[in-house]
Amino acid sequence: GCFLICSFLSVFDAPDKFFSIFNWCFLPLAYAFLYVLVSTYLAEKKEKKKALFVFFASAVCVVIWGFIQYADAGCMARGLDAGGWVDPERFPLLKRRMFSTLGNPNLFGAYLLMLISVFAPFALGERNNKRKILLAGFLFILSVCLALTYSRGAWISLAGIVLGLAVFYDKRCLLFYFFTMDRWRSALFLFFPARIHRFHFAWLCGKVR
Repeated sequence: GCFLICSFLSVFDAPDKFFSIFNWCFLPLAYAFLYVLVSTYLAEKKEKKKALFVFFASAVCVVIWGFIQYADAGCMARGLDAGGWVDPERFPLLKRRMFSTLGNPNLFGAYLLMLISVFAPFALGERNNKRKILLAGFLFILSVCLALTYSRGAWISLAGIVLGLAVFYDKRCLLFYFFTMDRWRSALFLFFPARIHRFHFAWLCGKVR
């Protein structure tokens, strides 16, 4: 509700107020209606489990396609500079970003954040070891995908999610977060080619010609 109000108030400071109102109706307001519909019609526990399974299955498909796209299968990762998703002048080593089926790395980053915020509480509260390992592995894969979007805004938002999880679920999440931030570059180096690893440092360090 707070986000909905703040986003609506920001419309009055926009250069194009008509377009901003139109955009607000089709994004934040539509999400608010979707939330009301889901919370109203998915009342029973059985229905919520089915919806969560469908959400999980669709997320797996999107993530798999993201890795296929990032691997440049069918030249899907080429021409990103034409779409404005990479800046070859500022970051000459950054040639690709993961965007999967959404066609936009930043939107894909937002989608991944939504997935992480949904499944992380289940992983923390799950008592069955097999399901806990499955959810933890899925969260790790989502985190790798989020890193490969090279969306710095999404990375900052992830820090906010971890902080929320630490406050409301488990304070050990903060230790896990700092541990992960210190070592995730090593994980990327192990799982991806060295050339991709150099893209990551070029983006973070803001390397220019």
